[in-house]
Amino acid sequence: MNASNIFKMEFYKNFRDKAWIIITGSLAVVALLTTIIGLSYMKIVTSNSSYGSTSPGSYSGAIVLGPIFFLLLIFGFIAYYAFTLIYPFRLLSSDYSAGTMGLMIASGVKRTTYYFIKIVATILTTLLAQITIWLLPAILVFGLYGSEIMKTMSMAVQTINIWNFIGMAFGGIIALIAMSVSLFFWVILFKGKFWSIFVYFGANMGFGILSGIIKIFFQTTTIAVGSATSSSAGIFNSLIGQTSGIGIFFSFIEIILFGLLGYFKIKKQDL
Repeated sequence: MNASNIFKMEFYKNFRDKAWIIITGSLAVVALLTTIIGLSYMKIVTSNSSYGSTSPGSYSGAIVLGPIFFLLLIFGFIAYYAFTLIYPFRLLSSDYSAGTMGLMIASGVKRTTYYFIKIVATILTTLLAQITIWLLPAILVFGLYGSEIMKTMSMAVQTINIWNFIGMAFGGIIALIAMSVSLFFWVILFKGKFWSIFVYFGANMGFGILSGIIKIFFQTTTIAVGSATSSSAGIFNSLIGQTSGIGIFFSFIEIILFGLLGYFKIKKQDL
């Protein structure tokens, strides 16, 4: 079986998983409802504030919508965070949990080919799921507040260096790759057992603490030195650049470290 057929097979399996398709659709509905209710809530509050209305009756809609919005927001945040962690794990561990990993290798699939294709397919499937969840809320928000968003973006471009925007976008992509690579290593190490997700969470937290300490050190130095030699905008751009740079550096370290560990582990693993 060649690489192209393995890649198609992985996508076929991912999009035939009805349970996770339903979960993705449910999160998309929650995100859309939260956006609609949140926009309605803010519209009531801002319109009454602009007209100087202080009567309790004028805020009755906000009193009803406010708690619903914040409850949906909290629930949506927790559910979405769990989804971003468990769904990639589900994709990466499916062959181990189904007991088909050994059969695939025995059928002639090269372990190294499988390793890289599995990571790429997981990243692309996760991105498609994210787009599915956030597409309609983004269209709705942009449709209602498109001019305000464009003005804000125009002001941000004037304040923030364009390379910092590119760095943040690139950093987000690299972070997603690093997450998939490191999570797959723990999946391989524990042969798809569910507790591998907790080990990944602990290791990821350790990386986060270390990078956070380094970020604080550089940011404190930048503020101390820049306050005497640079403008506030220059300091702000330096801080953003440092944060993105350090994040990208640690993501690359994570990719190289766990990528090599996972690669050599799956080559020698007894399946």
